[in-house]
Amino acid sequence: MQSISNALNRLQEDVSWFIRAKEVKLLQVRTSGDLWSTVVRLLPMFEFDRDNGSPWVVLEDAHTTADDGWRARAARLREHWDLRRKIFLDREKIEMPLAKYPSARSSPAFPEVSDALWEFGSALAGVLRAQSAPLDGKIVVVLAPGVLDEAETFGSDLLALTSSPSLKLARWIVVLGEDRAALSIVERLGPDAMICDCAIDPEQQGKDFDALASAPKLGRAGPQRIEPPRRVDAPPKLEPELRDAKLRAAGIDPAYLEQAPVLAKLLFGAALAMKDGRGKDAISIQRQARDLAASLGLHDVQVICTIALASYLSGLDKREDAVVELRSAIEHAEQHQLGLAEAQARLALGLLFALDKRYSDAVREYAQCARGAEHAGSPLIAIEGWRLAGQIGIELGSDSNAALCFREAIRIAEGTEVAVAQASSAAEAARALAKRYADKGFEAHAESLFQQAYAIEQGEVGRPKVADQ
Repeated sequence: MQSISNALNRLQEDVSWFIRAKEVKLLQVRTSGDLWSTVVRLLPMFEFDRDNGSPWVVLEDAHTTADDGWRARAARLREHWDLRRKIFLDREKIEMPLAKYPSARSSPAFPEVSDALWEFGSALAGVLRAQSAPLDGKIVVVLAPGVLDEAETFGSDLLALTSSPSLKLARWIVVLGEDRAALSIVERLGPDAMICDCAIDPEQQGKDFDALASAPKLGRAGPQRIEPPRRVDAPPKLEPELRDAKLRAAGIDPAYLEQAPVLAKLLFGAALAMKDGRGKDAISIQRQARDLAASLGLHDVQVICTIALASYLSGLDKREDAVVELRSAIEHAEQHQLGLAEAQARLALGLLFALDKRYSDAVREYAQCARGAEHAGSPLIAIEGWRLAGQIGIELGSDSNAALCFREAIRIAEGTEVAVAQASSAAEAARALAKRYADKGFEAHAESLFQQAYAIEQGEVGRPKVADQ
């Protein structure tokens, strides 16, 4: 779609300029939520630009009022350098120096910052000092906090880092939501900073959706409403009665052949109405889609349609109605033994309870979602369910229950395929558990879990994919 390609083209142009313009210290990328993961996945690939000679590291840790994440970033940065040294040695036979980090806060480089920020700055300075050819002695740090409570506090931390003489060779890319204003540090740096607006243009997106909605059905070329002559080698015609009998034997309502395009159009129309701000229409159309799926006996589609309906209701601040719809989706999924659909509905219900601060109810739904998803063979949803349950456990002040939930997420990751574990939120669960241990002074346990989180992200945890027979 043109709206997406336009946004990503702007990203490519601005980051390429950032790579060449070595004097620019900071690039703030403002992106929309639907492009966030794509942007974060694309950015480290720019390290391989022919004009770049610096290592890139992407740090996605949250920056909240409860935990600014700098200590976790420091651990990940040290792990990143250790892995890079190993890769240089294994693939290029180049031995990069071992980074040296101060064991105590003795450096005057950061006189008035928190201990966690000092630890990160010291780790970054150690990596900069350790570089040798073919690296150019600089580093590009990509900060993409998925959760950011106070942008100004984050900006102040970043200003302290960029102001340190020992970090003058560090360059920064900050990924924030499109609703975020320019960080104050951008103004402070003046021409040494730039902004990239990598967000989808609503007007162009509307044109894209209109084009999709009005696109003609795909079919054979030729005049409309004219039946072409049968091919010589065409199979014999299947009589409608026999066709319908075969469909029923397969558990498919014959009406689905005619109604499938109608169902697709309803689903797309509801999404388009919601996007255009026509909430009442979106609810009405989505209910029609749900009812049509029910009439066709498409039980799993019915549950999915109900979950979407609940999301629309929640978006219109009708959470009680959304809860009612999700409970009906769970009941229908249970009745027809749709384990995965039930887990998805429970995940959505847990989110609604968490938004309303009904934390005990949220934990219950997340845990049931995780158990059901694991039983249904969906480790990604199971891991996310346990991770969210652990996060709510922290909110409730129940560290022991939170730890149990996080360990369940890690257990599932260890038992699933490497690629699945890598794509899951298990690393985030491991870091959250590590943080709890670190807060209690169990440094060895915390360090082990930080290493495990990094190993998950690097594809070193899980079982190898079973080859197709």
